[in-house]
Amino acid sequence: MVERISAGRRGTEPSLVSVAVRTADEFRQDGIMYVPGPDLGYHPYLINHPEYFAQTGDNDARKRVTASMLWSSVGPYYDRGPEFSMLCLDVDGATIAFYTARTLQPHTIVRFDFSLPTRPPRPRPPPSPAPQEQAS
Repeated sequence: MVERISAGRRGTEPSLVSVAVRTADEFRQDGIMYVPGPDLGYHPYLINHPEYFAQTGDNDARKRVTASMLWSSVGPYYDRGPEFSMLCLDVDGATIAFYTARTLQPHTIVRFDFSLPTRPPRPRPPPSPAPQEQAS
């Protein structure tokens, strides 16, 4: 399950990050975040629909999270919707970096932190009987 999502903007142009979960053959967009910056930090993304990220039954959403980034060199004007193409596996601290044509460094980075899967404890084997001493 996704525990936390954060984004950082290194580029000077404004950017929007959209976060989605792929279920079956469609993307369910959770929300959009204007990424503050530019700076070296990460800013928390507010998860709007926690149920999208929860693993329930045959829903394996935690392995299918993705993000899309839109940026504009003319200010905060965005004339298209998000396009989701990359999927992130459940590797804690996984990142998706978005580049623009202007630099070799990532413009915006989205980081996914996953909670550890909860597993039921293993049953302990019954204690073995104490060895019996022979009388001499």
